[in-house]
Amino acid sequence: MTVRAGAPHPHVEFAMIRSVTFAALLCVCSWAPASAQYLPAPTKYTIVTAGRGYTQHFYRDGDTVLVDLQMAKSADRHAIHLRTIVDAPTTTQLSWDPNDPSVPCNSVATGDWGDPFDFWRQMALDDSIVPTEIGKDSVNGMATTTYEKTAPQGSIELWREDRYGLLVKAVMTLKGHAPVEVFEAKAFVVGAPDSAVFDVPARCEWKK
Repeated sequence: MTVRAGAPHPHVEFAMIRSVTFAALLCVCSWAPASAQYLPAPTKYTIVTAGRGYTQHFYRDGDTVLVDLQMAKSADRHAIHLRTIVDAPTTTQLSWDPNDPSVPCNSVATGDWGDPFDFWRQMALDDSIVPTEIGKDSVNGMATTTYEKTAPQGSIELWREDRYGLLVKAVMTLKGHAPVEVFEAKAFVVGAPDSAVFDVPARCEWKK
């Protein structure tokens, strides 16, 4: 991976893309069912998500998180493979390119690391607006409840995992356009990942 002069760091670039995506979702869907009861979010897990042009692995073991992001090359973006280790309590982060040792490691004092359990909370802005519960479904082996919210500009359909409330799939349909799958969780495993995934290259200095 080559970081272009003057271009945002890939982690920042992806955060901007994700923010725009979820801003669009928020415009259509600013609600959260108040009646649903879920188990507390686990702190040891592996989650794999995929969306338009990207795949992301989240590995968490207590306070330590490793995010592996791969973004495909497009007309306006080079291909990206980035790994970021995060100290969850402080959100201190260190990122590196696992394929190109010549790319400097990048340290961030604090910032949003893309906690997948925040995806739903980011949309919980107005409990008075209640969505329509469509029914039950299964997404890649995960039992889910499906919701739909409509607005003048379009609709959004959301699949929420039944145990922990993890948002595992989102399909957005803007008026006059075909449905677009924003993202989908391909796997969700509760339990500590292999400790080797948290290894940091010797060239990088990791300070929590």
